[in-house]
Amino acid sequence: MQKIFEICYVEDSSESRMKFETRESITFMSEGCKMFGILHLPLEVEKAPVVVICHGFGGEKTGKFRIYVDESELLVKQGIASLRFDFRGCGDSEGSWLDMTIGNEVTDTLNALKFLETVPQVDLSRIGMLGKSMGGLVAVIAAGIYKNIKSTALWSPAFHAEQWRELWEIVQKPETSDELRAEIMQFDGMHANEKFLREFFDIQLEEHLEHLHETPMLHIHGEKDEGLTIEHAEKYQQHREKAVAPTQIIRLPNMDHQFAPSDEQLYVLEETCQWFVKTL
Repeated sequence: MQKIFEICYVEDSSESRMKFETRESITFMSEGCKMFGILHLPLEVEKAPVVVICHGFGGEKTGKFRIYVDESELLVKQGIASLRFDFRGCGDSEGSWLDMTIGNEVTDTLNALKFLETVPQVDLSRIGMLGKSMGGLVAVIAAGIYKNIKSTALWSPAFHAEQWRELWEIVQKPETSDELRAEIMQFDGMHANEKFLREFFDIQLEEHLEHLHETPMLHIHGEKDEGLTIEHAEKYQQHREKAVAPTQIIRLPNMDHQFAPSDEQLYVLEETCQWFVKTL
C-alpha cells in the first residue's frame, strides 16, 4: 500500500516547554447572557496587573490570526494577566448578533471588569484596556465609565461613523428597497441592525475621551486601513493634544485593518506589550 503520509515528531525547545502561565476558561453574566472568556494569569506573581481585551465588530476572543492570543502570551511572560472575552452574540457567548449594540458591548465590558473584582490574583489598581476597531471605541467608553483604568491601548479604533454617512442616508429613505437596505447593512459578512447604526452615528466620542485625559493611551493605526481610514487616527490624535497623560501615536505604512502576520504585526504586539509594562 502506498504511504499517504507519515507523522513526524519534532522535539520542542526548552523555552517552549517552560510553563509561564495558567490559562483558564471563565464565564460571567451580562444582562442575562452567559459570557465566555479566557483568563491568562502569570505564574509566581501574587498580584498581577491585568489587561482586558475588547475584540472588534463581529470578531471573537481569539482574534484573526490569533492576534489576541499572541498578545496575551507576550503580556503574561512579562507578569501581566489578561482577560479576552466574547461580546454577546459573538464567539461562544450567549445572545444574538442581530441584537448587537454599542451600549450592550459597553455593558459586557463593564461586567468583564466586575468579574475581575472576584479574581484574587489580579491587582485592581493596575488595570489596562486593549481594544481593536469597534472594540477600541467600546474600550474608550467603558474605561471612562469604570474610572479605575490605569492605561489604554487602541488598535485601529473607530472614532465616528461619518465614513458611512452617505450609505446611512440611503438606508433611511422610505423608497429604498429591502434588498438594497440589507446589502448596505452588511459589514464583513455580518448584518448590522439599525439600533446599532443609530448609536454609531449619534456617538460623540469626544465626550468620552475627556474622561481619559489623565490615562495613558497608545494608538496604533495602519495607513493602508480601508476599514477604518486614517482619518479616525487623526481625530484621536487631535483630541489627545488636550490630554495630560502620556500619549503614543504610531502609524504603520503597510498595515491594513486586518493586522495580518508581518514584521509590522510583530512590532504592534511587542510595542503594545512594552506599553503596558511601562504604564501599568
